[in-house]
Amino acid sequence: MPEDGEVAGLLALMLLTEARRNARISASGELVTLEDQDRRAWDAALIAEGHRLVRERLAAGVAPGRYRILAAVVRLEDKLAGYHAYHVTRAELLRRLGCSQPSRAAYDKAIELAANTAEMTYLTRHRDQLG
Repeated sequence: MPEDGEVAGLLALMLLTEARRNARISASGELVTLEDQDRRAWDAALIAEGHRLVRERLAAGVAPGRYRILAAVVRLEDKLAGYHAYHVTRAELLRRLGCSQPSRAAYDKAIELAANTAEMTYLTRHRDQLG
């Protein structure tokens, strides 16, 4: 379905995420955030492919509208509840709003759903830094 903007966007996101795989975990097994990753460890070919897909969709004038995005979020919220990154995002947004207790609860859920110890350690450290 290469003509479907949403499918192409998802594929681009997957390629760009995969491109950073080797830079995400340190030699000691800790999670390395995007801002601290060694960009030389990123897969340039996968990044180029992801960028190409994004540029093609933008050039084709296929962009989701605001209401389509909102509808997708509402429709997917039950499915996102089992995805740890959803809870990490909620935790960070709540933390930035100064809502420590709800942020802590969102971090707890993210930690529960995290797939590896590096992510759990990283998330636990951030949760424990809440005031």
